[in-house]
Order: sequence, then structure tokens, then C-alpha cells
Amino acid sequence: KITIENSKTRRARIITMSANGNGASNGDRLIGEYQESKLLKRAAEVVRDKAKECTVFDRDAEQRIPRFELAELELGRVLGRGGFCVVNEIKKITLDGNSVNESNGVGGNGRDQHDEDYVSNIVQDRKFMESYCIRKGNQARYAIKILSESTMNDAHTFINGIVDLAIEARFLAVIRHPNIIKMRAVRMGEVFHRDYFLVLDRLYDTLTQRVISWKKRKVTGFKKLIDMKGKKKTAFWLERITVAYDLSSALKYLHGLNIVYRDLKPDNIGFDVRG
Repeated sequence: KITIENSKTRRARIITMSANGNGASNGDRLIGEYQESKLLKRAAEVVRDKAKECTVFDRDAEQRIPRFELAELELGRVLGRGGFCVVNEIKKITLDGNSVNESNGVGGNGRDQHDEDYVSNIVQDRKFMESYCIRKGNQARYAIKILSESTMNDAHTFINGIVDLAIEARFLAVIRHPNIIKMRAVRMGEVFHRDYFLVLDRLYDTLTQRVISWKKRKVTGFKKLIDMKGKKKTAFWLERITVAYDLSSALKYLHGLNIVYRDLKPDNIGFDVRG
């Protein structure tokens, strides 16, 4: 069998595997020297064990999340890469004509679907997401997060990636806060699959990039002279204070659920089209 040993860096180490676990059979692909099916089975066991320790997961909430086939999504450019996953923007969604439960009535109430505050806070169904995949101004509304090809070369990385994505999906299915990114959909079918993915709101900026732009906007010299009443300086200060407040609000919400986010850094703090 495969044994997983966890560490503070959330890496998993494969300790042992019986002889009959090596080699590919019946078309089973190899990840490193191990059968993919056995690695996926072990990943499922790890997630199940972790879920026992968490009281916030909700199977009903998870089942309400819309599901897509990967073939229904047309991917655009790469937005970022992490240790396990790659993120692409979604250029277009085309629903499979044979799919069921296309709509649950969400998004058809006459409200302006280009009102970003409204759109951001509703539960979106498959039909809505197909229709409003692109924002007014030709901006992509969604992004897909999926395992990168590099994880398929190493069993340790593969298991960690599968576990990480599955756990993230379970958390995002129940988290509801205006300053925490929303998961809009997941892959249709088995969670423990190399092609499992999350559909998230597309972000257009990070705090790292925002800080750089703030430094360039600092009111000094001639700019300070033409802002004698300090209106621009005050607005600039309020903008930064608002970001700090929103971030604090999100963390307070997570801590209220006994969730500690251990990867908080400027590159992981994003801004959507609303800023």
C-alpha cells in the first residue's frame, strides 16, 4: 500500500508500496513508477481522513455547485502557475446538448447582468455561466484551475496536487464572503481524477502588482502642488485602507469558522474587475 506522511509544508511522502502496486496493467497509466489508479485511491483516503477533522464541510452545498465537462470550456491564456496547478482564463463556454439540469432559474430575473456587484453575489447556474462568460468590454469572467502536466511525472507531487485541489473545492463550496474568491463550478464526474478542475472568478490584479502601482501614484512634487486641498491624497489613503479592511474582514470570517489560511502573501491576494 501507499503511506502518506504529512509535514508543515503540506507535502506528502510515499513510504512504501507492495510489489503488486508497481507497473501498469489494464491500461492503467504510470505516475513515476506507480499506478495512477492506486495513487488516486490513496489521495481519496487522505482527503477522507482530513475531512473527519473538519466541521465546516457540507455535502449538500458541494452537490449544488454546477458541473462542467472540460470539453465544454474553451481555454484562453495562462494566468498563473503554482506548485501543483495551472490557471487559465475561460474564453467561452458551450454546453453539451445532452447535459441535464442546465438551469435552476438563477440569473433570469431581469436584473442587469452587467452589474458586477449583483453578478458576483448570486449563485450562478450552467446556463447563466454560458451566457455571461464574457463581461461587457470583452473581459473573461471565469478562470479554470487544473493540475499542471508537470505533476504527472512524479507520484509525490501528483498525490499532493490531487489532495490539495479536492480539499480546496470542499472549502470553497461552503465559504461565502464578499472578499473571498468564489468557486463557480467544478468538473463533472469523479473528484479524484487527473483532469479535475475548479472554475473560479477571474482576477485581474494581485496585491503585489497593486503595491507597485501605488508606489508610482504617490503624491509628491508637482502633483502635491496641484492637490492643495489633499483630495487625491485622501482618496489614495482610503483606497489602501479599504484593501486592508477587506482583507481583515475575510480573515476574521475564516477564523470564525476555525479555518487558518497558511499561504497568505501578496501574490495570493487578488482583485477582480470591481477592484
